[in-house]
Amino acid sequence: MKLGIAGILAASFLACSPAKSPLPVRAQARAAVLTMADAVELADHLCATAVQGLKADVKPFAAVASKCIDGYQIARAALIDAEDALDVLDEVESNDPALQKIGCATFSILSGLSLTASALTDAGVHVPASVRDALSLGTWVSQSVGGSCAVGGKDAGRPDVGSDAPDALAPADAGAVGG
Repeated sequence: MKLGIAGILAASFLACSPAKSPLPVRAQARAAVLTMADAVELADHLCATAVQGLKADVKPFAAVASKCIDGYQIARAALIDAEDALDVLDEVESNDPALQKIGCATFSILSGLSLTASALTDAGVHVPASVRDALSLGTWVSQSVGGSCAVGGKDAGRPDVGSDAPDALAPADAGAVGG
């Protein structure tokens, strides 16, 4: 049910640009992060179930288990960063550092969630629509927020979110979403 409510709020996020939206930017960002958090939780649960169903002596076991663990750890750390930034996000200016932090964290969440989705596919598990939707929403959010993600004083750029995810998860035209 949490995913449904967050999804409805997130849909309003996709319908308008942040400047034109009747919802405050903070509410939109929170809805997107919560939607992604629910998707990470679901994907992690499915991944654990899939790994338990694989025999340890089967070749893909180690690769699937590793992707599941790595994906969850990446996404979880980024979710904590995004939720911390949400707690201090003002009603909002486009240059608000907390908003920029949410955008950067969203890329990392996407990276982890994409890795987990890839592990599910490798294990022969269908990736649920809610996870695919969270990937699409997260892509749009991170592209909308913009900014640079500096690590160690250097601009680390944006991670290649979709490179390890199945083709079905990549948005057809992420730039056209929410226009």
